[in-house]
Amino acid sequence: MDRDEFLKQLEANFPEAYAEINESEKGLLHCEVGAFRRWVEIQMEVGHAWNAEKALRFIERSLREAGFELSNAIEVSFIEDLALGEHKLEYQIIIKERAPKSILLKMAKLHEFWK
Repeated sequence: MDRDEFLKQLEANFPEAYAEINESEKGLLHCEVGAFRRWVEIQMEVGHAWNAEKALRFIERSLREAGFELSNAIEVSFIEDLALGEHKLEYQIIIKERAPKSILLKMAKLHEFWK
């Protein structure tokens, strides 16, 4: 999967998140992936656990199919930024209960909070 396919699937599956990519971020893969991460954080913040779960499953699937550039953007601008970002109890509960195991393990390697 490359950037174009990732964005196509993002728009189809998460149109609200896709709409959050602002003009200055468009065309910059890490920024586009980071905008999706921010949307997921908002979903967790307001208690929309199902949206966060769907997004984390999408990230897992995308990572499995990603080429090098997309894989790097997902690892750094989504997983790493999420793991090293704000450590809120609401996030921890949702991630521990709903994130695919592979994503949770990656986050746990980055910060003790997720273990």
